[in-house]
Amino acid sequence: QSSHLGTPVIRKLLLLASETQSACLSSAPQEHDKQEEAPAVLLFCRLPGEQYVCCGRLNYVEHDETKHPLRFVWGLIDEHVLKESAHFQQLMKVAQRSNT
Repeated sequence: QSSHLGTPVIRKLLLLASETQSACLSSAPQEHDKQEEAPAVLLFCRLPGEQYVCCGRLNYVEHDETKHPLRFVWGLIDEHVLKESAHFQQLMKVAQRSNT
């Protein structure tokens, strides 16, 4: 699977990232209210053999074109909601066990 700057998925992610950043940098609240909201980037995770769990919306932090495959860093917007989710807590327990 190719993940370089020329692939359609990577180009779309970079476009979404730039739209998200420009919306956040808008200083006038009325301008921001009139702008169309950029499509959300969502994070889905699952345990092996289980159904996917929606872990919320992501905001673009940065990307590194020098890495192969291309490296994206995203921030989790809905962290406060996920802390209350039993499904997410189950994923976190498995992740903690696998890191030890």
